[in-house]
Amino acid sequence: MTAAIRSLRPQASTAMGEGIYTSLAALVQVPPDPDDPKAVPPARIVLLSDGKTQVGRPSDQAARAQSVPIYTIAYGTPDGYIDIGGRREPVPVDRAELARVSKISGGEAHTAEPAGELKQVYKDIGGSVGKEKVDREVTSRYAGFGLGFAILAALGMISLGARWP
Repeated sequence: MTAAIRSLRPQASTAMGEGIYTSLAALVQVPPDPDDPKAVPPARIVLLSDGKTQVGRPSDQAARAQSVPIYTIAYGTPDGYIDIGGRREPVPVDRAELARVSKISGGEAHTAEPAGELKQVYKDIGGSVGKEKVDREVTSRYAGFGLGFAILAALGMISLGARWP
């Protein structure tokens, strides 16, 4: 995932719908649960955007594509801008589009204007998505490694002892 994120390059326009479709395609690759292979894996999409779709498929259409809740985070300010080729282009936040995408998909819409507020938004989303602690026995794995090293040590001692006069 880290390599995929590093390969991303910023573009001069926003394609929220395409981003949602890309996320849905990634979710298809999630391996099935070995205990219940037919179960649908629990999934959520977190979309951080200024909310203004300019290219690609519509975000509304993407939000309806599958039943995966989308948690949107409006990031930016009403008077935000970017510099493109030496000129300022306004990029105000479109909270209405982000809220619409969240509502259609069954997710929630959040706002993070100051950067410090973003941590709180992620904390809220993490609490609503949920976690499950599962205890698993791992003793046998480590005991197996220990036994392997003990056998190697014994073989080493035998080979050294065979060379002594």
